[in-house]
Amino acid sequence: MMRNAVLFSLTLATAGAGCSWDWERYADHRTGNSATCATGVSDARIARLSRGIDLYGWLASPTSFTDFISDADLKRFAQAGVTFIRASFFNSLPSSGLPAGLLDPTQPDQLNETNLVYFRQAVERARTAGLGIVFVPYFDPAYKQQLGDPTTRASALDALLRMWKKFGSFIHEYDPDWVFPELMGAPDFTDSEGWNQILLPLAQTVRQVAPAHTIIADGNSGSYRVNWTSITALSALQTVQNERNIIYGFIFFDPVIFTHQGATWRPEWPELANIHGVPYPSSPELVAPALPAIADPAARADVEYYGRESWGPDLLSIGLEQVAEWSANNCAHVMCVEFGVFRQYSPPDSAARWVHDARTLLEARRIPWSYWSYKEHGGLLPALAGPIFEPAIATSLGLTP
Repeated sequence: MMRNAVLFSLTLATAGAGCSWDWERYADHRTGNSATCATGVSDARIARLSRGIDLYGWLASPTSFTDFISDADLKRFAQAGVTFIRASFFNSLPSSGLPAGLLDPTQPDQLNETNLVYFRQAVERARTAGLGIVFVPYFDPAYKQQLGDPTTRASALDALLRMWKKFGSFIHEYDPDWVFPELMGAPDFTDSEGWNQILLPLAQTVRQVAPAHTIIADGNSGSYRVNWTSITALSALQTVQNERNIIYGFIFFDPVIFTHQGATWRPEWPELANIHGVPYPSSPELVAPALPAIADPAARADVEYYGRESWGPDLLSIGLEQVAEWSANNCAHVMCVEFGVFRQYSPPDSAARWVHDARTLLEARRIPWSYWSYKEHGGLLPALAGPIFEPAIATSLGLTP
């Protein structure tokens, strides 16, 4: 979800307060306030993470690693203004029937050495192209359920900590200005307190084995109906005490009725699958042409409500302004780790308009971002063979296709 590279000093202009971060001084000075706080994230690293593209599916298998994207296209990313790639990879319990990937919860003291070769090559390919790289594991629902359930949390957490101790040691081998560990993609816990109980020991474990690396810790993404918005996940997040070299991540898909129309993968909001052709921005008049094709009463009611809300840049900015305020109030760096539109059923001009508005609102608040994704769901890649960028989406992202 994603020119000239922008250097972020991360001076946040928010409702009378702002943070100016400095690697040498380790101090923050707030306008009209003598309060200061320490920080351990350099301006250079914030700049490295300014504009990213998620390559979900790249590290799925040896075949996908070879065929997913070429070295020439990675270099074109950098030339277009991308500063890093987000190498998300999926991990599952063997009982799910899916590949265990790099981190197998049933063997937490071992990494998949066969697949690890491709992770090493991923670092080198990114560096050669002039791109930073973020590694982030996504876990299957069965394993996250074990982590979220108080009766199974202890053993599941023990396995997670041992896995990250191994993977953190792998991260430690590489330059911390270029390689970044993100602890877990889309935590999706039913309660944020459960994620808070996991986040602290997880961050501490990674810090022990990768002392110089900047950690990215996501807020609990919960569900589309609750925490898949800009501020709700962060507002319930407990920052890691005595740890300043950390960035807190959030996802941004407001409003979900538009960005995820046609989505079939979220059981808590089944009517999304029956919503097609809904425009952005919204008003009762703008959504009216889409209503006759929506037979599902619940889906139709959602779209009518979306129209009445009149979504546009002003409404999008409310949540992001709250994120910036949370960042200032907690003296904590933030970044948008995922944002984008499921393009299959969205009007193309509306999708491009939403991406432009979201991206410019993020950058106006000096919030680094990662676009979801290159190929999967809302992809930056065109639907048909051709250039690596969909021109309208790339332009909306401020990139030079």
